[in-house]
Amino acid sequence: MKRFLALICLMVFISGCSYGKIAKRNNELMLTLKIGQEKKEVLQVMGSPTKNETYMKNGKEIDIWFYRTSSFATDAWDSDNYFTPMVFEDGKLTGWGRDFYQQRIVSQFMLGEY
Repeated sequence: MKRFLALICLMVFISGCSYGKIAKRNNELMLTLKIGQEKKEVLQVMGSPTKNETYMKNGKEIDIWFYRTSSFATDAWDSDNYFTPMVFEDGKLTGWGRDFYQQRIVSQFMLGEY
């Protein structure tokens, strides 16, 4: 039983280290982004997102890409709070960050005010 618990702890530690490297890299790369960049440009800088969402509202395609920017969680405990959303409207980056996502997408888009 002790070996099993030690193995679990080691696995969590190792995955946390790799998440830490990914989060650090993503945070550094986000500093180079500019509003108005095309999705393909962001993809070249950031690589593939971990998660994504797509919506259509009033003829506009809204894409949200999520990149890991916190290393605290592992797969078993992942939360959206460990990811930074990037919002694209009609293929162009309009903003990123949890506050932007909450203001632009959740409160306006989801409640029909967008």
